[in-house]
Amino acid sequence: MEERRMFTDGVLKAIAADVGRIYEAVHPGEGLNKISLELDPNKRASLEIGASFAGQADTPPQAYFSQSHLDTLGICVFLALAMLEKPSETILVLDDVLASVD
Repeated sequence: MEERRMFTDGVLKAIAADVGRIYEAVHPGEGLNKISLELDPNKRASLEIGASFAGQADTPPQAYFSQSHLDTLGICVFLALAMLEKPSETILVLDDVLASVD
């Protein structure tokens, strides 16, 4: 169990910068590209997302981001995960991802 958590934490740290880079490409100039991703060991199946917002690091995006921005942040996580291994051979199918995007 501990080994799996360490692996997952490593993957999350590996993609955090890519998530921020992709997010900045979708929302240029907003300065919200410093993203942190962590699992809370006290919660089952939870992903803790932090972002730099108004000069504050590790701010929970749910407190300040619009629903549209949260949706695109989620898409950025999926895209970064898809690029981890053999991105030229990866097919990513997303359904109805732009329903709430402005």
